[in-house]
Amino acid sequence: MAEPPKPQIYPRYCFHLAPTVNTWCLLHAAVVHDLEQHAGFEGENFYFYKNLPIKWVRIIGVVVAIDEYAGRRIYTVDDSSGACIECTIGAPAPVKKDAVRKEESEPEKKAADIDLPPTAAPYEDIRVGSVVDVKGRISIFRDEKQINIEKMAALRSTAQEVALWEKRAKLRTQVLDKPWVLRKRDIRRCRQEAEQSEEKADRKRKRLKEMIEGRAVAEQSVKRPHDQSKASSDEQPSNKASLELRQILQHGGAGKYDALGL
Repeated sequence: MAEPPKPQIYPRYCFHLAPTVNTWCLLHAAVVHDLEQHAGFEGENFYFYKNLPIKWVRIIGVVVAIDEYAGRRIYTVDDSSGACIECTIGAPAPVKKDAVRKEESEPEKKAADIDLPPTAAPYEDIRVGSVVDVKGRISIFRDEKQINIEKMAALRSTAQEVALWEKRAKLRTQVLDKPWVLRKRDIRRCRQEAEQSEEKADRKRKRLKEMIEGRAVAEQSVKRPHDQSKASSDEQPSNKASLELRQILQHGGAGKYDALGL
């Protein structure tokens, strides 16, 4: 049996019509790993479920591991979908025990030299075994998809978790499992709007360029007379001094300045 044709990937200027753009898509971790990436959209980190563009995702699950690395912390989350996913966030580097012993052995510092304590890492209250609601952006590290955490919260009750399960199932049935199809006139309208927006941006760039160039010319025109007047004023005292010296020498003052070599 022949495979069904793949859905059309629409141009970038049509993405704002997709129901999955600019929203937290509540997905299973296994679905996040299965999202595809198409040529031409890597720079904006868009991934695709069929032809639906997805950039921001949300998952719920149990934290099964927490790993600390220099400058980042990784929470491994299991949502019982058959795959775990790593959720990463920036964090202060852990302080080595040797450094702590060295600080304790040093004499007391002056008040002005005391270092402030390092900033506490976010989400310190989340431990292994916590049920979490994670929101973030998809990224790839060593050919594996990760979630860069934007927000994360521990769920306090089973009722919260069940409510999110229902929301995830609703997204699947009402959005993901339905084909996303645009009419040709909608695509043409989006293209025209994109072209108009680009023309408007070009005109704005040209106006800014003209303003900057005009300002530079004006500053140069103001600076030239000022420099010329300054140069003429600098020349006048020296010319005056030379004239006075010639007058003194002409009126018999030459012997007075012989000792100076003038």
